[in-house]
Amino acid sequence: MHSLKPQEKPRSVGRAYAGDLLVQIAQHEDLDEKQYGYMFASSPEESTVYSPSPTVTREDIWPSRTRSRVLDSETPFPPMFFPRNSKRSSKAYSPPSLSPVKVSYGFRFFQIASILIVGICMYALVENILFLVKSYGDDSYLQDESKRSSVNIHEQLQSWIIHGEEELSVLPQMSSGGSGNNLISSAVSPSPSELGQKPKDINHAMVSTHNLTFILNNSSVCSSVRRKSQGRLNSVNSSGGATGEGIYFMIVVHSAPDHFSERQAIRSTWGSVKTLKNLAIRTVFVLGKYQLSPSPTLENSIRRENELFGDIVVGNFVDSYRNLTYKHLLGYKWINSYCSGATFILKTDDDAFVDIFQLFDFITRTYGFAPKPGTLICNVFPEGTKPVRAKKARGSKWSVTMDEYPHSVYPRYCGGLAYLATPDVIARILDVSDRVKFFWIDDVFVTGILREIAEIEPFYLNLRYLYDPEEYRNWLLPAGTLPNDNNNSNSDNDNKKSQQRLRKFPFLFAHIERGDKFSEEMNDLWRKTLRSWSQ
Repeated sequence: MHSLKPQEKPRSVGRAYAGDLLVQIAQHEDLDEKQYGYMFASSPEESTVYSPSPTVTREDIWPSRTRSRVLDSETPFPPMFFPRNSKRSSKAYSPPSLSPVKVSYGFRFFQIASILIVGICMYALVENILFLVKSYGDDSYLQDESKRSSVNIHEQLQSWIIHGEEELSVLPQMSSGGSGNNLISSAVSPSPSELGQKPKDINHAMVSTHNLTFILNNSSVCSSVRRKSQGRLNSVNSSGGATGEGIYFMIVVHSAPDHFSERQAIRSTWGSVKTLKNLAIRTVFVLGKYQLSPSPTLENSIRRENELFGDIVVGNFVDSYRNLTYKHLLGYKWINSYCSGATFILKTDDDAFVDIFQLFDFITRTYGFAPKPGTLICNVFPEGTKPVRAKKARGSKWSVTMDEYPHSVYPRYCGGLAYLATPDVIARILDVSDRVKFFWIDDVFVTGILREIAEIEPFYLNLRYLYDPEEYRNWLLPAGTLPNDNNNSNSDNDNKKSQQRLRKFPFLFAHIERGDKFSEEMNDLWRKTLRSWSQ
């Protein structure tokens, strides 16, 4: 029997305990189980740790963690209990020191941002909880929301209809000084409506087309078209005896007194076409009176222009942005009075280019020569377009006040660059205009509010309108050239580009940028349009 000598408690009790057990098992396998009862203790503290042999020590059994272990093929013990060689390092084991962790500024910023985001979310959550607590049992807010969602713009516009028992101020007031036949408004005591200012009571004002009169009307423009006994004109079935029978497009161009170059550019380009497939096309320009001080030169120029071309229609109102509604309705009144037998009315601005050949081809293939009543074809601005308020856009010529338009959105309306309508649409809109409150933005008022009240549905032609000048300028580039072309392109590519440049104009209507090159670009577009349709 070997004597068991108690030793000091090792540094790691658990590891020393396990090593002693392995030594005892190796050297005293045949000893009585009772003699080694401490082996079955539940923890090292419950028994004394002994070294069974003076030659085999705990250091030989439990090597330092820093020493590598290898497997000894002559022993059944695992390699973790034996050192690489018989010698053991006397250096005590010490854990590696940990260097302090450096935190980057990016991580700090991420932490701060996360805290701020969480704080904002918590604040919003608390605010919502407080709102729900305060509004608990009060359903007035929900009732207001349901009321707002259930009322559409058409129902709101019914309030614009003025009934006979209401007291009205009729617009426009054409009682300013000067003769009624003057093309230039007198500068002596002009009325507020002539200067384009807001009437005193805009909520109880209406447009009376009976007060819209013609200083120049050229009523013979449509009556001069005679119906042929043979040919395409016989297929146009307008109302019996109505003036304008045989005219397929009656073009009404909104212009200004001093826009001589714009009118002349239209007359020399797309407005020069008078007949297509035996169907007549006629054009008139609608103006108001010039709002500056009387100028005999300007008045004489307009009268001389009318004597040369016979296509000027002038109304008894000042030509300004605030009076565009009068100009629009004056054109409708002229159509209804002197050209109600035309197949289509084409309204345009004087800065519009129209591919008249493509338009005629598209309309005749789509609607034929006798379109259904109630046809309105235009670039439709969807319902929900918000008005420009004066407080948000000071100085904007299109800003409106709550008194002028109390609703939050506009109804659907047609863009004023160009649109087509049958004469019955003109008559229906003109009929309801005498009993509706006044609004000075003509596109919204005439093709939006009045159209909604008259219950006329527009046809969308939005994709055939061009408002970006760079697109038509690219189309005008010479054959064989494209933007950012390389000069070293081969002849095959040049031929492809040449064929591409000879294609027809990809739009029906285009807005031409005003400026020094306005007439030049209009003529360039027209010449290339003629070439593309002649090939």
